[in-house]
Amino acid sequence: MSGPHRGRRGRWAAPAVVLLTAFGLGGCAASAGPEPANRNAYPELLRAQRERQAAVPAKKTAPPTVAEKLRQGDASREAGQAGRAMWSYLQAHRLDREAPEPVARIASLHLKEDPQRARELFAMLATRHPESVDAHTGLGLAELARGELEDARASLTRAAELHDDPTVLSALGVTLDRLGEHRRAQEYYRRAAELDPASWEIQNNLGVSLLMSKDYAPASEALRKAALLRPRDPAVLNNLGLVLGRLERYDEALDSFRKAGGEQAARNNLGYVYFLNGRYFEAVTQYESALILGGKEDRVQILRNLRAAREAAASSR
Repeated sequence: MSGPHRGRRGRWAAPAVVLLTAFGLGGCAASAGPEPANRNAYPELLRAQRERQAAVPAKKTAPPTVAEKLRQGDASREAGQAGRAMWSYLQAHRLDREAPEPVARIASLHLKEDPQRARELFAMLATRHPESVDAHTGLGLAELARGELEDARASLTRAAELHDDPTVLSALGVTLDRLGEHRRAQEYYRRAAELDPASWEIQNNLGVSLLMSKDYAPASEALRKAALLRPRDPAVLNNLGLVLGRLERYDEALDSFRKAGGEQAARNNLGYVYFLNGRYFEAVTQYESALILGGKEDRVQILRNLRAAREAAASSR
């Protein structure tokens, strides 16, 4: 176990998509019959139909709008189709090269794989549209991903000034935690939680921050809320197990670790908690149990943990 895990929410949520289906009416073939009394009646009928159709102007297909292309892109992104989403966003940008929304969406797709490119695009947007919340938020997230913490603080603070948004506040909290300002970070998480009480990511981040500031009891409360909102998330369950272990509630910690993964992982994580608490002999026992059980865990890492626990136990005698 290497430490607590954070969650981060994306700012660009996809709206619902409505599909309109056109139904065509098939033609009917007439059977042969006796010749009509007036043999010119049928041609006259066809001529009259054509004249009526000519009198009604043909329906023109409306050109796509920026909003429609953005909705298409958001739907593709929600479905995990990043390439299709990018294409829709590029089409939206071509329709209106001055609109900030398409560029913000394009930049957001770069955040994970190419934060430098995302940073460049969001910085351009922030210069052209200084009142854009999306521009400053995206710029802050890109800077955070690049480890440019002071720049991220400035960008996200500006975004928070423009709009009291829970995503922005939580991202600002993460930035402050990485700067070691845990108390200040917790203020932003609590403000974010008031705005979005159903967010498991915010509760998880608050719990991790409280864990880092060694406020274990309130950390366990925040992480229990996160676990209720996201009952099967391994990161949340491992974080909860870690803080329960720091409270020396080892049986509850083991139960949370088990829910997060297999028995071997749970024993390894419990050993890590015992080690943190200075109970090295118990840590050795858990690491040895993890090795005996076998499983998908990294045996090399467990052996390293075991070696460190044995050395610490020997030094403590």
